[in-house]
Amino acid sequence: MHVLHSANGKYFHSFFTIYTDTSIKPEEYIKAGLTETIIHEYIHFLQDISTVFGLINFTDTISDISSFYNIEETQIKLPYRFKNRIIRETNKDLFSVYFSECELFSLPKDGMHIQFDKIPVSEFGMDGFPELRYYDVTFTKNKYSKNFTFGAQAILEGMAYLLETHLFNKQESKNWLLPYNFPELIAAYIFPEFSLRRDLIVALCDISLMFYHPAEAFVETLYNMKLNKYIPNAIDDVYDYVKNNFQIPKNNFDTIWINAVSRAINDIKNIVNVNEYNTASDWAIDNIEYFYKLRQQKMSFLTELMKCPPDNARVNLYNIFKKFTSPVIYNKNMEFAIIGGYEIPEESHSQLIYWYNLSKFYEYLFRNDKVKCPFIKFCELNDKCSHIEVPWERRGEGFCFYQQFSRMFGLYKREIIV
Repeated sequence: MHVLHSANGKYFHSFFTIYTDTSIKPEEYIKAGLTETIIHEYIHFLQDISTVFGLINFTDTISDISSFYNIEETQIKLPYRFKNRIIRETNKDLFSVYFSECELFSLPKDGMHIQFDKIPVSEFGMDGFPELRYYDVTFTKNKYSKNFTFGAQAILEGMAYLLETHLFNKQESKNWLLPYNFPELIAAYIFPEFSLRRDLIVALCDISLMFYHPAEAFVETLYNMKLNKYIPNAIDDVYDYVKNNFQIPKNNFDTIWINAVSRAINDIKNIVNVNEYNTASDWAIDNIEYFYKLRQQKMSFLTELMKCPPDNARVNLYNIFKKFTSPVIYNKNMEFAIIGGYEIPEESHSQLIYWYNLSKFYEYLFRNDKVKCPFIKFCELNDKCSHIEVPWERRGEGFCFYQQFSRMFGLYKREIIV
């Protein structure tokens, strides 16, 4: 599970959940001036729900939970590790290359030298992918040196940052902030003339996310444009250029896209498999289908915001925001809210918290070394429950999220060894 950050918030990839680092009640976010945080994370939601990378990342994440139900072991330790799953381990390695996590870091703008290298993954012990590359970037100044990898995380964050900067007329930082400025720095290194227009950089970020390996699409397109001495006049020219010049062998753009959409929708139907959470399933599928159709009509619907004056751009994005009920938004006091949209009755809004609960259960099964109840901060029974340390021992004591998710995904059939 990947988490994307802004200064005061987080977006949980594949689980459609926004967190704001504040005690202010969610209903008061906008009045309290937290608009920038919400919008930054909402852009990540749009990237998650409407791009190939977001959708295949969802499928990859959800495959673990789906597979867990049918494991053969009757006794397990948590976090659980799948046995004899070569394909799963290969996918994990691939996504580590695609995502290329980049730590938050500040670098001085003056006097910094960049060294950019394409490194075959075989040098890291990954065989079977002769064309796959890491994009390794080293920043040096005098005797100082710092290394990073450029990947989907930098593209996701860089795009959201540039849009947020435009929408809210944000002042430039005195230093480069990674990963937020990473796409700009790479564009300036490869093709300086292209990097002078931020709208083109946003467009290239966006279309690059329509491929499995966004960094490859981003980097190789810049080299190709530079070779051909081509600078797009308009943002739509960027989309057309990439679709016409960057191809994955044995696949075309439309096939990759529709396959990612279809798999994600099928995965949602499989993972949300109880009637009481139909609203959560329908909401996610409706969003995927809506934004698929919107991108078919206007691939650059998000990048178009860069063409408008900031006030108009904010209005246009708010209109998109209000079109559907928002992702789940919560604060440090575990207060939840749903904003915008009227297609879901208010009494059903609580069903969307399913996605937050699923993220906690995912962490519990596969990521967290502590076996305490993953719903301790959220469960209304936590001050009355005597099984917080051993939640699997709780039986027949009223409604419990742990019991519910344990049954939905087959954990109740296994003995947990501490």
